[in-house]
Amino acid sequence: MGKGNSIVAHWQGDFDEELIAGWVKVLREKLQGDVSLGLIFVTPRYFNDAEKLLEIVRIYGRTPVLAGCSTTGLVANENEIEEDGGFVLGLYHLPGAIVKGFFISNEEVYSAQNSDFWHQKLGLQCGESNGWLAFSDPFQFDSESWLQQWNVAFKNSPITGGIAGGNIKAKESQLYLDGEVLNGGCVTVSISGDVELKVVVSQGAKPIGESWTITKADQNIIFEIANMPAFDILVETFSKFPYKEQKKVIQNLLIGLAINEYREEFKYGDFIIRNLLGGDPKTGIIAIGGRPRTGQSIQFQQRDPVVATQELEELLWDFKKSLQKVDNYGGCLFCCTGRGCSMFDEPCHDAKRVQKILGTMPVSGAFCNGEFGPVQNINCLHGYSVSIGLFIKKKNKNQGL
Repeated sequence: MGKGNSIVAHWQGDFDEELIAGWVKVLREKLQGDVSLGLIFVTPRYFNDAEKLLEIVRIYGRTPVLAGCSTTGLVANENEIEEDGGFVLGLYHLPGAIVKGFFISNEEVYSAQNSDFWHQKLGLQCGESNGWLAFSDPFQFDSESWLQQWNVAFKNSPITGGIAGGNIKAKESQLYLDGEVLNGGCVTVSISGDVELKVVVSQGAKPIGESWTITKADQNIIFEIANMPAFDILVETFSKFPYKEQKKVIQNLLIGLAINEYREEFKYGDFIIRNLLGGDPKTGIIAIGGRPRTGQSIQFQQRDPVVATQELEELLWDFKKSLQKVDNYGGCLFCCTGRGCSMFDEPCHDAKRVQKILGTMPVSGAFCNGEFGPVQNINCLHGYSVSIGLFIKKKNKNQGL
């Protein structure tokens, strides 16, 4: 079999410096050119050896930019490895690409006055980057505020990636950039030059009930919907389901924040899906895993594996059509920890469909605690979603996709 532009493999053994070094070297030699980018996703049992592992990959993989994060579940090609541990390594040869890695701190997000701050820090102007990979800390980084700034500073540059996993109870997670193990911020990788990143996101929830307008909200609390207590609207929506269905609905109930509230009719793909954290019948409030705003349209959503499968397949077929006659250098996939076998009746649900519909290719990735990806050209933080990114050859402006 000939050499390719990328290779992805899963290591499930114990940490052994010599064996891993030889394994990485063999992977690198299967590429048809020099490594441009390495992606690495690591389960908690390697935490103590993470720095050594990164150095091995940098040396024996000859990897100029290495990025990734810790996780509880791995993606390697058509496989989703939810229980077996280990780590996944992807090596990518991206002809003509300019790949740069950065670490963003929470302090920088809060102190940034405008887009000029990011342009100066990163040495990149709006329109220079063809796409971003991002991996953020789940405990000490404000991903929502960062995304809002990024959408302005680097408008129309898609992002894929997600919030790191790890030992959540002990609040232990790791981010990786080159040879460093980091936390408390966000690792970002810019892809520019002759390669661009194309991203598609599937959220996997169906709207239920009717759409409403938020009339009072602050932070992650919704006080009023349509000038009524928000909790009352939740109860009204829930009570319209037959009694036998109510248990299933309440166990899978989410909330969708409309991206564009001026649409006359909403369907899946028109909302950013957020967790419904709870409610208080006495005060009438509900709390969600996001930042709603007064005047925004919302609709309650139900997590549904059948809808999730249908939506993912439709999006992938449309994605494939848009990529005809384009050189594909490999991909990456980031899915929510709430997907996988806990949501679907079959293993490797998302990864297998990517391979089946888009074609066999190397894909690295991880299960995340929130996924980054664009919806209607706006990068968002998602829940229960899958974000898929492909590295493709950038076409000239007069060619078009």
